Amino acid sequence: MPGWVYELFYFGQNRKRNMKKTFQKSLIAASVGALLATASMVASAGTPGTTNLLFPYVTSKVGAYTFLSITNQLGAPGPTPLHFTWATKAIGAANSATCNHVNGDAMSTPNDLMQFEMSNRIDVPAAFGDTTSAPKYFPGAPAGSNQQGFLIVNNSAAAAYGEAAAYNGAILHGDAHIVDTSTGLYFAYSTDDLHTTDAALPDFALPAGPDGGNDRKVMSWYATSVATTSFYILPLAGEGLMAYAGAASVTYAATGPGPLFFYGHYNNNEGFQSSTTNVPVTCFGVASRAQMLGALNEPWSANGGWANWFRVAGPATNALVYKQETTLNGMGSYITRAPTL
Repeated sequence: MPGWVYELFYFGQNRKRNMKKTFQKSLIAASVGALLATASMVASAGTPGTTNLLFPYVTSKVGAYTFLSITNQLGAPGPTPLHFTWATKAIGAANSATCNHVNGDAMSTPNDLMQFEMSNRIDVPAAFGDTTSAPKYFPGAPAGSNQQGFLIVNNSAAAAYGEAAAYNGAILHGDAHIVDTSTGLYFAYSTDDLHTTDAALPDFALPAGPDGGNDRKVMSWYATSVATTSFYILPLAGEGLMAYAGAASVTYAATGPGPLFFYGHYNNNEGFQSSTTNVPVTCFGVASRAQMLGALNEPWSANGGWANWFRVAGPATNALVYKQETTLNGMGSYITRAPTL
């Protein structure tokens, strides 16, 4: 075979191989995006509603909107007060920072559907002719801009928050929709199983609360070549410590099959590597995959991996953990709730 023919043939074959590799990488990235989108819609096991709700994540970020829906049923006739406690800190604040809180009564009626944007930047009740709902809005701009955190809603008949009206113990259900126009994030969740037993100050760390009191989580992530991964951590405790003090705290660490094994994590070929990195969080916090694993151990699972995460310290006995994965091919950002071990 003449040299130029061989070179042309070799160039053509090599180009075909490169095109095939590029196509395969694009296909993998697209498949990962589809898988993440599917996973983000998986619901947790439901439990019957109670007199309180926990909305684990809300944001007043500029360019983002948090829309909330709350239904109440079986309450006494007449106006129904719902006590709102917002607990937030500025976006970018340290994980060690405590939260500030804003609280007060919203008013609705029995069998009401209350829908609103948290800071009333879009007047949802007025837009849809709802004259019977009066939400307790989070402060607007400039003071309330670029905050994130959580919301607790309670109307236990045993509650005494200092407001004028008595609470009548209506059963509450809710959901949230978050739209971030700056990043293209669309995230929705239900409050189903994000509540606890009836109480004057609800305790979300009880076995009857979110995740059934199980502090251990199972974490996994995709390859860094297709997605970046971070974790939102919300320590669970009584409403007083979580919201009014804004100081519920927890420290998590990554391990192998369980706490009796070495600290560390597995890569996507079942290879284990130990580490001693701890992630402390007060009120709530966000940790990247690298922070969770440590700079020396993070490369071990650059192609994907997993770990059990368990509580090693802190007055909070449990935490909710959510995983956010943002695909590098621009398909979007996806959020899933971490399962318990």
